[in-house]
Amino acid sequence: MIEQWGYNSETSPQRTILFFVNFSNTYYMASVLSANDSTDISQFTFHVATITSRAVNQMDCKLNRHRDSNTNEDSVPLTWLAIGY
Repeated sequence: MIEQWGYNSETSPQRTILFFVNFSNTYYMASVLSANDSTDISQFTFHVATITSRAVNQMDCKLNRHRDSNTNEDSVPLTWLAIGY
């Protein structure tokens, strides 16, 4: 079993997460979570981090901010976790 995790502080809404160790296939479990944006004071803000593609050595993800019924791409930091073999 391989378990990997990390923090990504890129300033792009779409980014590539490179794994430290390659998985043997693309059937791994992966999770992406946005870090809190302390500059946004709206109580109606949340982020959705989506994995858009995966390979044995990386995954691509996209980050959107949903605020007061509006959706925009966003570039806050994120944390990630991947588990497989």
